[in-house]
Parts: sequence; structure tokens; C-alpha cells
Amino acid sequence: MMTLRSLTFGASLAFANLAFAVLALTVLAAQPAGAQAPPFGPDCPQVMARTHGTVWVGTIRGQREDMWDSVETRFQRSCFQSRAACEKWLYDARSYYTLNFDNDLCRPMQPRR
Repeated sequence: MMTLRSLTFGASLAFANLAFAVLALTVLAAQPAGAQAPPFGPDCPQVMARTHGTVWVGTIRGQREDMWDSVETRFQRSCFQSRAACEKWLYDARSYYTLNFDNDLCRPMQPRR
């Protein structure tokens, strides 16, 4: 037989489960779905060895805050065979490292002969 006390306990347990589910979904929804660090670009000596023309050098420096409020810093220089590839890499890096992002440029460089 159901008593008022058992109904009250059951309702509060159901409410606690619902509150936990809402909290878990809120935490998961706060994380960006596809937020992954842009890959390190190709190594400059490798690109220069297989390219006979202009090599595009991209340089980035930026930071991002993770979900634990730690700051991740990245400074990198990579080489590309085309300006378009270099600019895409910079765009991806700017989208990920949104704090103190500077020193982002692509510049042409002739390989050594």
C-alpha cells in the first residue's frame, strides 16, 4: 500500500534524477562539438625539399582557455606549397586559439639552392 511518505520520497528521487540529467546535458552542451586543435603544419625542410618554387611560411602565436580555466599557448612556424593552404591553416588556428592571437602571417620564401 502506498503511503504519502513513499510517494513524496519517490517524487523527490525522480526530481533529483531529472536535475542530474539536466546538469550533465548542460555541461556536455557547453563544450564545442568539433573543437580540435589545428594540426601542426608541414615541416619546412620537407616542403622545401620537394618544392622548386616559392614556399609559404606561416607563423602563429595564440592562446586558448580550456574548460578547467587553464591557458594553453601555441607558437608555431610551418611551411606550405601554396598561399591558400597557409591561409587556411591560419584561419583554423585563429578559430581555435582565440586569446592573445597575434603574429599570424603567411609570407613567401624562396628555397635555398
